[in-house]
Amino acid sequence: MDLSTALNVISTLESQLKELETMSKDYESEMEQVIDKLRRDYVEKCDQWESQRTHVTELEIRVDELESENAFLSNKINFLEEENDRHLERNVLLEHELYDAKERLENVDHIDRKKKLKRDSESLQVSTSGSSLLVMPRSHSTSNSNAKLNTSQVISTTSQRAKP
Repeated sequence: MDLSTALNVISTLESQLKELETMSKDYESEMEQVIDKLRRDYVEKCDQWESQRTHVTELEIRVDELESENAFLSNKINFLEEENDRHLERNVLLEHELYDAKERLENVDHIDRKKKLKRDSESLQVSTSGSSLLVMPRSHSTSNSNAKLNTSQVISTTSQRAKP
């Protein structure tokens, strides 16, 4: 090889070397940008993961609180249902007592009314014997007098007046 060809080859090689160095710097710069982006993405994902982990922990705590509240409310519901059942049973018993008391009162009122009607409708027999007056219910067949009055001779039959 002669000198001019050798110089051309050296010059070509030097220009290729410069090109390679430029390309190497470009690749290195791109690589650094990619690495920086990956680092940022990694940090962002780590932050998101930490945030999600914190959120999951908060949700687990809330679930525990809700389960506890649910258990409390279930117990309260059971207690109130039992109390309601006792009140319903007591109401039924009181209603029966009230019904029985009303029935007894109606029977007593009915008996009292019957007695009063009997007394009101009972006729009296009034008779005289000499100087005495004999007053007795007509339903009595005995000769025992309920009241003897000394009066003149009056014979009469009457009924008691109903009281206003």
